[in-house]
Amino acid sequence: LRSVNYDIRTRRFLELGDVVRNKKDDWLEMLSARVRAELEPRLAAEGGPDIADWIAEGAGPDPANYSTFVFGPDTVTVIFQKYQVAPGSAGAQFVTLPRDMNSLE
Repeated sequence: LRSVNYDIRTRRFLELGDVVRNKKDDWLEMLSARVRAELEPRLAAEGGPDIADWIAEGAGPDPANYSTFVFGPDTVTVIFQKYQVAPGSAGAQFVTLPRDMNSLE
């Protein structure tokens, strides 16, 4: 899966950091923690005892982990590739969060 987010006014491709609002220096860590908290209960049955490690690696605060996303006026949906945060049987995963980082605190 891939996504392309492009600002036609500035004529440049957008990264996740370009679309979140009210971000602080640790915004990616905050986002990553929220994503992991949503994925862990959802995927607990899929990956057995190692699922937390799998999620921590695939959804950790590395910009490469968050390169596939779509966004709307108030939300951003991060899409994780098959095998990125869980076994292949779980398929590709996604998490939708508010674009406003103040909502994640």
